Amino acid sequence: MKTELLPRHAKSRLLYCIPTVCKFWRVNADEVLSDCRKREFMNAKHSLRYFLSTFGDLTLSDIATLTNCDHTTVMHSIKTFKILCEYDEDFRACKRVMLRQRIKKEDYTQNGKLRKIIKSNYSVTRKVEMIKKLFNNEN
Repeated sequence: MKTELLPRHAKSRLLYCIPTVCKFWRVNADEVLSDCRKREFMNAKHSLRYFLSTFGDLTLSDIATLTNCDHTTVMHSIKTFKILCEYDEDFRACKRVMLRQRIKKEDYTQNGKLRKIIKSNYSVTRKVEMIKKLFNNEN
């Protein structure tokens, strides 16, 4: 891994995404992060980089550092994954699996934010405003 400063949540994001991708493509995490260019590993690499990019809180450089490449490779992987989704059923299925995982993660995150608002010491009207804002931002 490159010695670039990463956001605090970057490694946890990688640890969240990698099992999903590895299970779908039936590869090991070490193989996905290696330099090997076998087709099944490249499919997993493209999928992992795309999955990491969907969260929107990591830059291309952050994703590159996490997956042992540079930012242009990440751009290529994302583009390749999108193109392959149009033509290959395996990639479409992988995208559906990743989307389900994202929804689970977002639901958990939204529930956590909601719980914090409810437990806060704000007035009831302020809590209602914050909850409305939370749900309006999600849509």
